[in-house]
Amino acid sequence: MKKVLVIYEGAADVPLDELDGRTPLQAARGSAAAELAEAGSGGFLSACAHEYEDRNEVLLASLMGIPPEAATGLHRGPLEALARGVPCGPEHMIFRADFVTWVGDKLCSGPVPPLSPEEVRSLAASLQAAWDPEQLRLEVSGSKGILARIRTAEQEYPAGIPPVRAEGGNIKDVLPAQPKSDFIWGFLHRAREILEAHPVNEVRVDLGENPANGIWLWGGGRVPEPGSISHAGMPGGCMLTRNDLAHGLARLCGMPVESLADPWVREDGKTPGFRLSSIVKRLRETDGMMVYIEAPMEIGRYGSPTDKVWALETLDRYVLARLTEVLKAHRPYRIVLATDGLVSTQSGRSQSAPLPVIVSGEGVDADAVTHWDEEACRSGALGTVPPGKVMEFLSG
Repeated sequence: MKKVLVIYEGAADVPLDELDGRTPLQAARGSAAAELAEAGSGGFLSACAHEYEDRNEVLLASLMGIPPEAATGLHRGPLEALARGVPCGPEHMIFRADFVTWVGDKLCSGPVPPLSPEEVRSLAASLQAAWDPEQLRLEVSGSKGILARIRTAEQEYPAGIPPVRAEGGNIKDVLPAQPKSDFIWGFLHRAREILEAHPVNEVRVDLGENPANGIWLWGGGRVPEPGSISHAGMPGGCMLTRNDLAHGLARLCGMPVESLADPWVREDGKTPGFRLSSIVKRLRETDGMMVYIEAPMEIGRYGSPTDKVWALETLDRYVLARLTEVLKAHRPYRIVLATDGLVSTQSGRSQSAPLPVIVSGEGVDADAVTHWDEEACRSGALGTVPPGKVMEFLSG
């Protein structure tokens, strides 16, 4: 039996005035998702504990069948390092590093609205020149978030919170306390001195844009060995994604990974840049597959309410509909449609909440749910189940 898990990053939301009190999932037509809902069963994945609400790596790991005690010990920086192949050893900690805007001692904006790859490389090069790369090395990959590798064999620095979570906070309140993080404090203060006078920021200020006058470290930890995590996932299955976090988790589980094209690049100016040949090929070759689609913006954000509705309808049309067409030609199959978090369009932040899920296919009885959204799934036969239950849904 073909088993497929489809996960949209940050798809759940809160009711929005701009959508007449509906969530984006409720407002989106979602014909393919509705077809799965009508033929299958709906319900909720139970919310992560409050302390993990802005760490979607924990819920995503749970969805992949990684035990909760192992999932809560994972961090974004090391997982992205696994995906990018960053060289490191047990003496290193790896952090995500994002450029932010400081106004006095207040974090005004984090992360800074889109920087070009050239701007990212220029800013990172100026910072790197001030540090011994053996002590601190900045790994840059296109316009994506930078990774900071810090040599610290004995000191265990706090993991740090995402910059969006710290917006509006005073530096003394949002940074880890000293003396446990003296090196982190020193790096961030020196980085600000360098970035304030950087030509890139002089231009941004002249253009009325927020300057990238600071850098923020978060999601830090030590990199685990690939294949070192036992999980109740898909033996022989594969992960299809372009997201570094999902890629790193797959490597941690010993799963092969195939990269997807950027779904949000419109190659002909009209249609999104989905190329599903890799999905079709993999479905024919294997009985198990996870597809993780990242949001257009960092940390599960989609832009405005209408942007999010458009994105969800686009995924439904160009990914889910085509995927289910292939599955129908390779019966029997079972498919789960889920999201790894609720990211509020109003605040841009993750919130701890039950997440709507649909299970459809061979041996799944239909219930009253006819749409995949936060309200419709309340009446689902699945009830509220832990994220780790997803793998049992796929197994039948």
